[in-house]
Amino acid sequence: MTSEQIRKLSDEELQEELSKSRQELMTLRFAGAAKQLANPNQLKEMRRQVARLMTIQTERKIIREANG
Repeated sequence: MTSEQIRKLSDEELQEELSKSRQELMTLRFAGAAKQLANPNQLKEMRRQVARLMTIQTERKIIREANG
């Protein structure tokens, strides 16, 4: 999911996507630890996905606080 696609999500959808992505990241970490991860790049991409979601969520929070 690109940043543009993420920005189109509502706050509730963003929170839900973040929750799902964190769960997927945890699953990938366990699979990586057990050497069952077919593509090690999945872990890197999922970490970046979580970071994108959190960044946009923080941006929205800052904007809300600035606008009152």
